[in-house]
Amino acid sequence: PLKVVSYRDLYGWTMDEIVQAIGKTNNCTFCGVFRRQALDRGAVLLGADKIVTGHNADDIAETVLMNLLRGDYFRLGKCVDIVTGRDSSIPRLKPFKYTYEKEIVMYAYHKKLDYFATECVYSPNAYRGHVRELIKDLELIRPSAIIDVIHSAEQIDVRGEVKIPKKQTCTVCGYISSNKVCKACILLQGLNKGRPKITIGKSENIEQTEKPEKTVKSLNILS
Repeated sequence: PLKVVSYRDLYGWTMDEIVQAIGKTNNCTFCGVFRRQALDRGAVLLGADKIVTGHNADDIAETVLMNLLRGDYFRLGKCVDIVTGRDSSIPRLKPFKYTYEKEIVMYAYHKKLDYFATECVYSPNAYRGHVRELIKDLELIRPSAIIDVIHSAEQIDVRGEVKIPKKQTCTVCGYISSNKVCKACILLQGLNKGRPKITIGKSENIEQTEKPEKTVKSLNILS
């Protein structure tokens, strides 16, 4: 069954309203954080025990380079793993990990399947877009560049003494987080206070005793 879980229902904001507040420069940060959490919450509502996403080889190669450029070394192993969250109640699977985006489009066209071929209207200035252009340029020189990037990341091993964020429970909404307060609650606090840009780079910057009404409502669907 199709279950639609909207940002309005979960967070009290639509994406259009968020863009009006934040502008078109950092809006992907909000959408990415809220979307990942919404997937988990929607899965709980349906009683699902796994989430299968449509991430393809192009997406994963882009994510690898983005993590490298941002210095998010601890994400490199997870972003190329075909199954993530193995120790969680709802692991995520990426069956199209080695499938090129163009192959998926060709299959959909051949089978006369309906598919979306348009970009998000708010994504022209997204960081991922610049990385995507870089990968396309690399493909012109080396056609196997996308798969090469993925295989390279698969061989990267983080040393044991390197500090890796540990999973814990958000003290505000009760959602899984790598900090005391999850990123969604931090971003939501900035939106509710009219200072969304201040919270973009923060990992913990929310009053522990303050539990915004919109955040508490989003927790209710898990109970």
